[in-house]
Amino acid sequence: MKREKTKMNTNNRRPTASQLKELGFISAVLVVIAALIGVYIAWMELFTPGQAEILII
Repeated sequence: MKREKTKMNTNNRRPTASQLKELGFISAVLVVIAALIGVYIAWMELFTPGQAEILII
């Protein structure tokens, strides 16, 4: 039995302008979601009763 050689796709295709815009939009949405999660966690930490934290510098 002969093994068939599989040809690797070596085409260096560049993304189109619309694909770059779409990736930019998706990354911007993910950054906003991460920022909102961070603000929510900080807000909850600030107003959680009964937990006193001491910061020593």
